[in-house]
Amino acid sequence: MYDYHTHSNFSYDHIGGNSIDELVRAAISAGLDEIAITDHYDPNFPADEAALDFPAYKRQIAIAREKYKDQICVIAGIELGIRPGQTMESCRAEVLSWPYDFVIASVHSAGEHPIHRPSYRAGKTPLEAIRFYYEWVLTCVEEYSDFDVFGHLNVIERYAEGIPDESEYMDCVEAVLAALVAKGKGIEINTSNYRYGQERTIPTLSMLKLYKELGGQIVTTGSDSHGIKFVGRDLDKAEALLKAAGFKYVTTYRARVPSFRPL
Repeated sequence: MYDYHTHSNFSYDHIGGNSIDELVRAAISAGLDEIAITDHYDPNFPADEAALDFPAYKRQIAIAREKYKDQICVIAGIELGIRPGQTMESCRAEVLSWPYDFVIASVHSAGEHPIHRPSYRAGKTPLEAIRFYYEWVLTCVEEYSDFDVFGHLNVIERYAEGIPDESEYMDCVEAVLAALVAKGKGIEINTSNYRYGQERTIPTLSMLKLYKELGGQIVTTGSDSHGIKFVGRDLDKAEALLKAAGFKYVTTYRARVPSFRPL
């Protein structure tokens, strides 16, 4: 199995403070085939943050890759927090600065507020908050292309005060998925919903099926772990979701080039 979304103590929101070495050893213990280290880079994120120490980050990935090369494949990745404007120039410059294997683009804030904060939802109905998020995502995806997979597509539901029926905003989701497909970009199955006790998967089965119907082919699986406790967690459920949507493979990356591994 392949965990393509993990965070170490280089991420500003890390929980537990585990090192890259510890994450890799946890992946080996979990019997994983590959682990992608994808720490956060969110330039201009409208919240308290610590900058990613790129020289140390890249050095530790390289050390782990060599140290454990006979036990597991360590993928050099990053998760970009994209926003319109200068943020995207900063993200683009970083992606081009080093031979990353895998790049996730995610939206962690929409408008002027981080989506996890009550200030984002202030003055909006649950439906307005969700639709605004997807409209913002669409703007970002249309403007930015230097990534491989879009992260946690419907994560906005984690912070919603009520989730309307999908039919009320699926047009927005479809627009995002169509834009991703047109650019040859993938999505991920992010298993963090299970540890948060949320029944709705990320993405939902209907969203995953819609991506496939629109011509989407690239789907990675990731725990979004912020500590060794969750490395590799529930990837079997992610693969089951892939099969339920009609996929026969899961996607991995080397040097930004996708490969399709049979389920």
